Amino acid sequence: MRTFGLIPAAGKSLRMGRAKLLLPLAGRTVLECVVDAVRAGGVHEVLVVVGPENHPLHEIAQRAGAHVLRLSHETADMRATCQAGLAWLQSEFQPSPSDGWLLSPADHPTIEPTVVRALLSAAEEDLGRSIIVPVHEGKRGHPVWLRWSHVEGIRAMPEGRGLNAFIRLQRDTMELEWPSPDVLQDLDTPDDYQRLVEHARETTSDGSPDAAKSLLLFSGAHQPRNTTMSEYRIEKDSMGEVKVPARAYYASQTQRAVENFPISGLPLPKALIRALGLVKVAAATANRDLGKLKPEIADSIIRAAREVADGKLDAEFPVDIYQTGSGTSSNMNANEVISNRAIEMTGGDRFAAKKPIHPNDHVNMGQSTNDMFPTAIHVAVAVGIAKQLTPALKRLHQVIADKAKEWDSIIKIGRTHLADATPIRLGQEFSGYARQLERCLHQAQQGQYAIMELPAGGTAVGTGINTHNKFGSKVAEVLAKETGVAFVEAQNHFEANANRDGLVECSGMLRSIAVSLFSLANNIRWLGSGPRCGFYEIMLPDRQPGSSIMPGKVNPVMCESMMQVCARVIGNDQTVAFSGATGGQFELNIMMPVMGLAAIESVELLASCTNAFVEFCALEMEANRAACEKQVEWSMAMVTSLNPLIGYDAAAAIAKEAFKAGKTVRELCLDKMRSGTLKKKDSAQVVSEAELSAALDPRAMTEPSK
Repeated sequence: MRTFGLIPAAGKSLRMGRAKLLLPLAGRTVLECVVDAVRAGGVHEVLVVVGPENHPLHEIAQRAGAHVLRLSHETADMRATCQAGLAWLQSEFQPSPSDGWLLSPADHPTIEPTVVRALLSAAEEDLGRSIIVPVHEGKRGHPVWLRWSHVEGIRAMPEGRGLNAFIRLQRDTMELEWPSPDVLQDLDTPDDYQRLVEHARETTSDGSPDAAKSLLLFSGAHQPRNTTMSEYRIEKDSMGEVKVPARAYYASQTQRAVENFPISGLPLPKALIRALGLVKVAAATANRDLGKLKPEIADSIIRAAREVADGKLDAEFPVDIYQTGSGTSSNMNANEVISNRAIEMTGGDRFAAKKPIHPNDHVNMGQSTNDMFPTAIHVAVAVGIAKQLTPALKRLHQVIADKAKEWDSIIKIGRTHLADATPIRLGQEFSGYARQLERCLHQAQQGQYAIMELPAGGTAVGTGINTHNKFGSKVAEVLAKETGVAFVEAQNHFEANANRDGLVECSGMLRSIAVSLFSLANNIRWLGSGPRCGFYEIMLPDRQPGSSIMPGKVNPVMCESMMQVCARVIGNDQTVAFSGATGGQFELNIMMPVMGLAAIESVELLASCTNAFVEFCALEMEANRAACEKQVEWSMAMVTSLNPLIGYDAAAAIAKEAFKAGKTVRELCLDKMRSGTLKKKDSAQVVSEAELSAALDPRAMTEPSK
């Protein structure tokens, strides 16, 4: 029996609910937590349906490892959204009549894997094909059993009236079976849900074929409270017995690490989990092609590892990031998950004590954590730079370069030390920002280049013990093909195992990018200050109300967001540098998990904030020509161009006098010229009006003298 999950996150009725999906929960978003819980509960394929508008839910759902269906137009209600999702799943996977379905509202962060497992298991055992739907009915909500014959009635509901409206109508006619109040009490454990399903079976056992195909609707108002360890199995390892969640793909070593490191609640970054999956794909491919691993075993490992690489098993990686410094716990987590999933995919019993596809002997063949975990870090960071950060920087560079050309005719006052300086064209100012971003692109390339060498093949201490002498080059070759990034085997495995200097160099490049982006965002923030009492030379798009007490206030929020990201990246670089310097003794660095976390976070934050800055600020910002040109004429720095004509001392005196008199430099010079007191340098000759006009030409001041 396969199971399919549908999470509707589109439709007019969910516009308010979508905000909840983006709220942080345990270091992730609510939507990611829901997807993880459903997948961990045993649902094989999860689909999130999102609306047509540009919304981060699309990217978040993909990051969570779910399939994503983006509707071409806004739907009226949940019913239409679900119908679109079900049609897509049926078209994509051709489910059989024996397969099960789970529909879950996307804004229920308290849904737990153990309850999903219990409901699916109970439905499979007692009801045959089932649909399990957490549904709110009124303020509280109650489970209600719908027969398949009701499906057509639901589909026939008028536009805008979906599942809940159907339930309310049918309730009054008593055509639905409602459980008694005692059945609804204390729904805390999977056993309670089993009891609920048994009650459903009893209330629908009228002997008709339809009764065996009831749909179980489960109310979201009754969520579990204490189910995290209510189901477990016993695993044995060299240290004895350990309790492992019953349906988990991971095993004893992972569970011991979970218990040993209750530190932050942060698991490995998803990018690193997926890189581990790719590394295991490459390792199994290399061992197969080198004749070390039987093809049938290797191919099963590759299939299972691809599920890890595709994000389908993210919820099976619970080990805290602050763990053993080599990453052994997470490497074994990957080995155990891939082993058990591969066994399951070949029709074997993954719960059997003897493993036909062993986590160490097969999945970890020819490998050590000491070379494979840093390989995964390099892959995650390099792919992130190539596929996320570099495209984002290119896009921002293009937008800023286009603005520089568009605004080249606009003259404004330059500023040094935050004080008036000589005129500059707004386009020139932005051409400087564009060049900054060109340098950022070069730094991203340099950072990626620094981690292209992979430690794979060095095994424990760099000697390559227990692996084929071509294993490292083969792994690099496969990873290059899989990712499109030109990875190569390390030139020296002793250096590659012992030190993380390449990662330190890469992080330094990310820090440099952050410094440039901070400067850019801060300058644009200043240029947009106002609108009446600041510079207001750039008009930034209004994104949201800026104050809880000052009506009408709008702030440069996208600039501030980018500046905070840059601060974090600069701090992350300190972590990487310190860990690189102090964590490497002899043949191994023992600060790798936190180094990987910091570097990956830096890449992802820089990429995300750059994309957001382009989308919500840079593309829509406009020049305020009037404000720019007004400040030019009013500036005391206009006097600078008079130096060659009347001399520095005379020009300085004019600047001070103009400021004191409240006049522009031009106005004061015209007064002095007419009174015959504006004399040329080292001469008694009075400056002419043509000479004065040429000297005070703002456009001429923005270029070198001819």
